[in-house]
Amino acid sequence: MSLRAEPSSRARARIRAFSVGYTLVALLLIALIAWPMLSSAADGTGPGTGGVVTSDDYYDPWENPEPTAASLTDGTWTGHGQQYIPLTGLTPGEPLLFTYLDEDTPISAVFLAESGAAGDDLDPAEFSDYSSDPFHVIPTASEMTVWIRARTADEWRLRIAPVRLDARAGIVSGNGSETFVYTGAATAARMTARGDYSVRLTVTTVEGRDPEYRSFKDSSSTIAWPDSTAVVFSVDSYDDSTSWSIEFFEPAPAATPTPAPTATPTSSTAATHPEGEADE
Repeated sequence: MSLRAEPSSRARARIRAFSVGYTLVALLLIALIAWPMLSSAADGTGPGTGGVVTSDDYYDPWENPEPTAASLTDGTWTGHGQQYIPLTGLTPGEPLLFTYLDEDTPISAVFLAESGAAGDDLDPAEFSDYSSDPFHVIPTASEMTVWIRARTADEWRLRIAPVRLDARAGIVSGNGSETFVYTGAATAARMTARGDYSVRLTVTTVEGRDPEYRSFKDSSSTIAWPDSTAVVFSVDSYDDSTSWSIEFFEPAPAATPTPAPTATPTSSTAATHPEGEADE
């Protein structure tokens, strides 16, 4: 009868250390394999909580060779995933207001392009900030197409309608939140805020919503934007205790040429040719 020797305490410690190390390596490998799948679900390029969206055209939905239009009922657009919205009867330069009817909308970006344009060379304007708050877009033609970038294939509902905004120029000032449209020739201005709280300024042109985060608190600085037929300025203030002003740097008017003075007859000429007398 043979006796099997029991492993020593040192050997048992080595075995436990090996097992723990092997488990950690296995967990790390599982995480590395699962991470791309989790990331794709989060950004909409793969299965998500609301279903599967088309991965090939997620970032550029206008590249879909067979896009599907959303439906319009009583002023409400309803669609799924990356369906597009055809708009007609627009007034170029007149802002439109996008309003999401669902707080948890699966839409992450909204693009606007002229109708009929599609393909790899299309460069539409982007209007979005990854929130469900209403925002403005500015059409450049009477017929345009809204392309949707959606995180999932869930249903989305929204309204798109013209909005009447006050046209302002020169120096615009106020207290609290305000949204207005500027149609002048300036492409720069000075923003000043005075008070205890910050104000945020959002600038929207025909090229899209400016992604720069502009926040001002008891300060003054110069801002600029691309040349645009119309520009929507949205001032978001915590309350009315903070005052703000925007001074537009209007270009100087073009100089008008001064007309040349009209020549008058000299005294010698008048003497030689008196009025009413015929020449010899």
